[in-house]
Parts: sequence; structure tokens; C-alpha cells
Amino acid sequence: MTDATINNQQGRLYSWLAGLIDGDGTLCMTKTVCSREKYPQYKEDKMHIRLTLKIEMADESTIRRCERIFRNMGVHTKMVQRTKRKGYGYYYSVKICGAENLSKVLKKLKPYLFTKQKQAKLMLKYIESRKHGNRHKYSDKDLKLIEKMAQMNKVPSETIRPTPDGEDIVQLIPKGIRL
Repeated sequence: MTDATINNQQGRLYSWLAGLIDGDGTLCMTKTVCSREKYPQYKEDKMHIRLTLKIEMADESTIRRCERIFRNMGVHTKMVQRTKRKGYGYYYSVKICGAENLSKVLKKLKPYLFTKQKQAKLMLKYIESRKHGNRHKYSDKDLKLIEKMAQMNKVPSETIRPTPDGEDIVQLIPKGIRL
């Protein structure tokens, strides 16, 4: 096999994975505050930002394939099997956390992302900004990036549903609401 063939195969694989992230994935930056009231051992309130990429779906073999691809990138993953609502069976997810792991993945997949490319760029910008700062202190700029990511993830999505007579109904539905 030539280098061009290997790169082409890798490109197809990354493109496939990016498509899954665009459709069934979530990129988020979550802010958690541990207060002195709840944790008296802390001298002051502590804030922590958690970076996460998660792909979730009913097909276990697809999630396992994603997990293998991420591990081949040198990234630690966590795979989970959960039960959906009663009568709906299982769904599976693969999750990547942490700046180092996400930086590796997003740098490789960013050229192939479409829907989630803005979130990927924003997360990489945040990761880069944190490299030279105090790990436990967050600047106003950091907090603004986190707020911007939260707003991006709250944008309504367009959903198309067929009517009983076969016509499509297009609705704007906030993310997280299931039909």
C-alpha cells in the first residue's frame, strides 16, 4: 500500500466519523461550581470546566467502531450502554473528555466536520487559551467562550416529519426535545 492509499483510507474514515459527530454527536463545555457551603473543605468556591465529545445511538457496532478509531488516534474513551424508556431497548454512547484528548481528535476531524465545525473551532480555541494560564483560574475570555458554546448548542434545529399522507412538515424544534 502506498502512503496516498493509506491517507485516502484515513480520510474516508475521518470523514465517516465526522459525519457521525455532526449527526449524533455532542460537543460541550460544562461549567460546574463547587460551593464552600456544600464542600466546607474548600477555602473558596471552586469552578471546573469539563470538555466533552459524545456520540450516542442505538447501534452498538457503530459505537464500538468509533471507540476503536478514537483509540487508534491515541485517545482514551469511555463506552456506556444505557436503557432507553420502557419498551425502547438500549442505546450506546462513546465519550471523550479532557483537553488533551479532545485536541487530538478535533485537530484531525475539524476539516471533515460540517454541522459541528464552529463548536470544534471554539473548543480548540478554548483549549489553546488554557495552555499558558493558571489551570484553576478562568478569565472573562474563557467564560465568554464557554457561554458562546452553550448558546451554539441551544440553537433550534430543523426537523422534518412526514404526515400520514406523505407530505413533509418542517418544524423548528429546540434541541433536546424529542418528537
